[in-house]
Amino acid sequence: MFKKPRIKMTRILCVLFLSLFLASVYAHDENNEGSCANFIDNNLRFTNIKPFYNVGELMEIDLEAHVNATSRFHLVDLWVAIEMPNGELLFKTPFNFQPFSREPQPFMLSLGDISENFTIVKFEVPVGFGGNYSFYAAYVEEGKSPMVDGLLVIKDIVNATTVLYDY
Repeated sequence: MFKKPRIKMTRILCVLFLSLFLASVYAHDENNEGSCANFIDNNLRFTNIKPFYNVGELMEIDLEAHVNATSRFHLVDLWVAIEMPNGELLFKTPFNFQPFSREPQPFMLSLGDISENFTIVKFEVPVGFGGNYSFYAAYVEEGKSPMVDGLLVIKDIVNATTVLYDY
């Protein structure tokens, strides 16, 4: 008999997160109809990211996050993830002692009025970490999960990519 192929959960999450990004870009028309954009002014942007990094270079990637909700009923959670070269997703946590987790989770909860810069990663590029890395950040309806509740809970999403050279 043939063995059924086993699909890793991380690959499923990776495909889901990429699908969420593409669906979000496609779904938002210029009037932002059907979204909570009428109730929230939000903006996300990765900064300090270079197209590539060599071994020994300092890699520091920040996220500018701006939210201005018009009421407490339109708060959002901030989700941040990194797609590793092997396709695995690591989710940013609010904990300094464990900054990333394989478990899907929001980075910041219940944002209503915020204008901050967050350092997502900051380290010297070591040997053995070469490959393509993608960074994703999304505002999601408060208390919802894009992994469970689907595409409509995403209110804004951005991504950035870089390459770490292993020589």
